Formats: sequence, C-alpha cells, structure tokens
Amino acid sequence: MNETTKTDAAAIAGSNVLAEELRWECRYSHDDQPDKMGRWARKCFFKDRHIAWVNRLEFNGTIIFCVNTQFPVNGNDMPHYCSHFETFKEAKECVEYFWSRFLLVCR
Repeated sequence: MNETTKTDAAAIAGSNVLAEELRWECRYSHDDQPDKMGRWARKCFFKDRHIAWVNRLEFNGTIIFCVNTQFPVNGNDMPHYCSHFETFKEAKECVEYFWSRFLLVCR
C-alpha cells in the first residue's frame, strides 16, 4: 500500500459510506465461538449485496480468520481475494480497506 492509497482509503473509511452501508451478519454462531459443528462465519453486505465472507478456522490450537471477497481488488483480478488474519478485527479492516479502494475506482 502506498501513502496516497492509504490516504484515499482513509478518507472513504472515515466518511459515513462504510459506517452506514456496510452490514456484517453472523452465520452459524452468534458469539466468538464456533457452533456445535465447528462452524463460524461473518458475511459482509453493501446495500444488501454480499461482498465478503470471513471464516474462523482452528488448526492445532491456532485460530485464523480467512477473508474471501466477492469484488475485484485489482484491475486484472477475478472478483475473489483470499487472505488470513489473526483476529476478526484485522479481517474486517481488510474487507473495509479493499471495499473503500474499490469504491474509489468506481467513482
């Protein structure tokens, strides 16, 4: 990320666009623990359109949060970005950052 991109994304993230129009929904479990079948996910919506999915996975005692977006993150990419983070907060910030960049390109 270069400084200009950070500034532009911060301008959008600081506006009410993300605060008012991004909505996170619980899937399977409504707390920080997986359900009885080991499932945990959060879905992100923008104006009722699904834009991202975050899974909580545990392997050998290590918990990671996997991000999958449903929108392009660069000019030559298919609309699917995958990455993993140590906390849901980091995963959520990743989605919000890439979504704000996507909105900048669409303007």
